[in-house]
Amino acid sequence: MKSILKISLALVMLLATSLFALDGTKIAFNAKTDKHPLKYEINEPMVFTFSIDLKGQELDAPLTIEWTRTGDDGVEEQGTVAYDGKTPATMTTKLGCNGFVRLYAKLKQADGKYLKSNDWRDWFFDGGAAVHPELLTSTPEPEDFDEFWAKQKARLDKVPMVVDLKEIRRSDVAMVYVVRILCAGPRPATGVLTIPLGAEEGNKYPIHLAVHGYGPPGESYGKVLGRGTGDFISFSLNAHGVEYLRDKTYYDAFNASIKENGTKYAFDKEVNGDPETTYFNGMALRLMRTMQYLKTLEAWNGKDLIVSGQSQGGLQTIWAAALDHDVSLAEAEIPWCCDFGGYANYNRLNSNFRPEYTRALDYYDCMNMAKRVKCPVVIPRAGLGDYACPPSGVAIMYNNLKCKKSIVWYQGSEHSYIPENCETFSQED
Repeated sequence: MKSILKISLALVMLLATSLFALDGTKIAFNAKTDKHPLKYEINEPMVFTFSIDLKGQELDAPLTIEWTRTGDDGVEEQGTVAYDGKTPATMTTKLGCNGFVRLYAKLKQADGKYLKSNDWRDWFFDGGAAVHPELLTSTPEPEDFDEFWAKQKARLDKVPMVVDLKEIRRSDVAMVYVVRILCAGPRPATGVLTIPLGAEEGNKYPIHLAVHGYGPPGESYGKVLGRGTGDFISFSLNAHGVEYLRDKTYYDAFNASIKENGTKYAFDKEVNGDPETTYFNGMALRLMRTMQYLKTLEAWNGKDLIVSGQSQGGLQTIWAAALDHDVSLAEAEIPWCCDFGGYANYNRLNSNFRPEYTRALDYYDCMNMAKRVKCPVVIPRAGLGDYACPPSGVAIMYNNLKCKKSIVWYQGSEHSYIPENCETFSQED
């Protein structure tokens, strides 16, 4: 009899589990606001409506949406809303100041378990809305901002332009080189240069400078791939001045050497207390030296110098356009390090991945650099749920651009995640 009861109980539990189990890899979870998410007024209700596409699966029991609301007003709220697949699931909030609201939500099944998109990640929505982002400002820039950068350029000008150019491949369309350029600061500028074969016949080309996102260089630098293009000169600049075509032992030792007081590069507050000792200083010097070098190439057409990058690459892209007015177009996707002082000085929602604020970092802040940019700037993606690069900071940087500019905001997009059927909002000025 006991064995029969055990079997019956097991069958009941199995049946219950099957009723509540959904295949998380076959759904889509998102939310939309009742109006344009960047056009709310102070204390106007912001209504978020959640959407869950089950991709044909049956919902045997309601889901629970657990949400957390935070904002630039310092208010945090939590709550739940049921989703039965029939009645719209909504939450309403408001913001009592100019700035951003962040809404983070997760899906819980009737068995109490979070619905997972795969084996490691719970399904989530991370997005938001804003009140008058076009009016946001932040920490005043240092009074000697321009004098500081004139000094850095003078340091650079004292170092001769010595270039080590090593051809490593010749594809059917381009020559591929590893480049090392003598530079001020702790290390040279290094990268991979490709020049179309047509340059040997005297043809001229645009330059595309690609700058890298955050991360220490790995073993991939030991083997340079790529064939280049026949349409433009390209230069892939690593942020560190690392040597190429070395073995794993070298890169392991290099990565250990750039840690600052045991922490990851650019994150040590003591080192960041002086604008000339911060890791960003050497990075900026290498960027400026690279642009100086590229403009000496005989194959350059003398007018098109395009710089692009994501995250830390977006940061460097804004630097490039601010510090060298020969840049003709800047494409800065999810730009990092906008509004360093936003949390410390204005209590705005903080970045989950950014150096702690020091006054010295204001010299490298994208929002201050933006004021010096003269070429068109394109921001192809900014996430309303990206809190590596908080949307308030990106908005301030965009506000400070006085050039031709455009930006695309992605609802529900984190730094490295874009939801299916993502709603986007474009702005062009």
